[in-house]
Amino acid sequence: MLFRFDVPGLAEVGFWFAQHARRRGLTEAAIALTMRWGFEQLGLTRIEGLTSPANTHSQKAMARAGMLRDTERGDFVVFSAQPSDED
Repeated sequence: MLFRFDVPGLAEVGFWFAQHARRRGLTEAAIALTMRWGFEQLGLTRIEGLTSPANTHSQKAMARAGMLRDTERGDFVVFSAQPSDED
């Protein structure tokens, strides 16, 4: 899902998969499709994903979906993506 639209052009991506649905590539596919929809249909210019430093599975999924580790914000690691020049 996309949420936190309080800054124009920016949204945050959120995801959670049940244990039995994990480790099948579904998470990164869902993130990638959600970002594509956000950029193409909503006109977003930046999408962020926040996770705890210990949540390496989410960090790997965001990286595989094309997001880059950006910064840290409080107790969270921030990944971000912007529309590619190819879109």
